[in-house]
Amino acid sequence: MRATAVALLAGLLPLPAGAVTLDLRSEEVVADGVVVRHYRASSPATDVWVAEVDLCGADLAVEATAAPSGFSSTGSWAASRDAVLASNGDFYTSGPQIYGDAVGDGVRWPADQRGDSASGAWYHRDHGWIAFLHDEVTFTHTRWVKEHGSSSTGWQPETVAPDPPPGTLSLVSGFPELVVDGVPHTCSSPTASDCFPDRTDMRSRHPRTAMGLTEDRGTFLLVAVDGRTGSNSGMYGAELADTLHQLGAHTAFNLDGGGSTQLWAD
Repeated sequence: MRATAVALLAGLLPLPAGAVTLDLRSEEVVADGVVVRHYRASSPATDVWVAEVDLCGADLAVEATAAPSGFSSTGSWAASRDAVLASNGDFYTSGPQIYGDAVGDGVRWPADQRGDSASGAWYHRDHGWIAFLHDEVTFTHTRWVKEHGSSSTGWQPETVAPDPPPGTLSLVSGFPELVVDGVPHTCSSPTASDCFPDRTDMRSRHPRTAMGLTEDRGTFLLVAVDGRTGSNSGMYGAELADTLHQLGAHTAFNLDGGGSTQLWAD
């Protein structure tokens, strides 16, 4: 990912009662237009790292991994692309095969490496995605949102797991959807059986990764939540949704978390 414009979101965020509290601890411009902020969250107590990129920048390329023949770390891939910032993306299985859809270097991953073709898998066609084209960014909602919501936004809003738009250069999938049309996913309890019905592991606290877009689609957000340490609790899915909403996401998706969570900067 390369960028030359800056989107600013800073300070101690004013929050509604009961919400995650984010206290800004540091801010760094890692490249011209790429800002990384470190927040310390309370309720739960954990570190949160947020990268913000203005997609309206004049010199910008958001890149995704092309279909690989093996596995590599976020940092090694980023270094090979001379990137200034990188994050892990979609969940994956052996192969490697991802849970959703993907486009890297302008080429869609082959069917045998995409979960949208794995008809017997539990995650088959559950994903949504964010796609980057020439001078345009779009998204499609997850299956659950399309089948249970009333949204008419995004790419082919009534079609579950549609093909990417023609001209897509980069595309990353994820689910469940955390923020839909500016509204964060909320639950009566973050551990309730009906909280994120399309993904049960959102009901436990783990390290988390997420991506989001602002309403004008001008700012891209990458968020990494620490966890599984003595001083970092991780987050429930409902807490992650609240966090993305506070950070300004109008649309946001959960990415691969746990031990895969990484946010790398040059």
